[in-house]
Amino acid sequence: MICSLAEVLTLCGLSASATEAQLALASMLNVLADRAIKDELQNEVEQAQHVHFHPANDTGPQLDDLLAADVTVRSTTVSLGPRSRRRDVTQLRNTPVLVAGLEVREQTGAMFGQLAGSFGSSTVLTAGTNYYLQTLDGTTSLTGHLVRVGGWPTEQGSVKVTYTGGYTRAQLDGGIATSIKHAAILTTVKAYKQAVVLQAGESGPVISESLGHYSRTHDATTAAMMAGLTVSVPQEAVLLLQKHRHYGRLFG
Repeated sequence: MICSLAEVLTLCGLSASATEAQLALASMLNVLADRAIKDELQNEVEQAQHVHFHPANDTGPQLDDLLAADVTVRSTTVSLGPRSRRRDVTQLRNTPVLVAGLEVREQTGAMFGQLAGSFGSSTVLTAGTNYYLQTLDGTTSLTGHLVRVGGWPTEQGSVKVTYTGGYTRAQLDGGIATSIKHAAILTTVKAYKQAVVLQAGESGPVISESLGHYSRTHDATTAAMMAGLTVSVPQEAVLLLQKHRHYGRLFG
């Protein structure tokens, strides 16, 4: 979990004396908010070992792959044909990625490892010769960019990558990923407060009030959301997550 239940309880104004119902609600919403944050980032966030197959999607032909023409310059005709579709870079999903423990295997026709006997020891690539991980310090890659000398094959599931990726507890608690934890707490606390309002019989959080002939307007959209037990990431949390997004992983 990105943030602990104890942290959520504190920020929700609850203590150890909270009722079982309050604890159960806060715990459930913390789990839902945790998943919402990870889905928003397309990253499992906490550091762990992962095994992924690349490319996961068909990159399709690029525009310059499709163009071919004969060009005449000073009576000399040059034929321009399509370039290779092999891409030099693929992006690992769960960043940051450690150099230590990184293993890459490549085999066309492996069918995402479903071919019997696929990705054997003879398919292991050599780091520093066949590929390298883009880093700033030689140990960790914030981008997850894996570069292949000569380009990666375009066949889906022909590359198997085993790696350690994600943020440590120290990085989430006060390091480079503090904003991710902040976003998770904001999401949980907001969902909890909305749920409390609804449990009190209101139809959603108050969005406007007037004094003369007193009236009050509630947010019906939020009421509907909570009725379906759906937790969404609020805009202020989305902004905190922005710097941790790496859109290339969607096409890796």
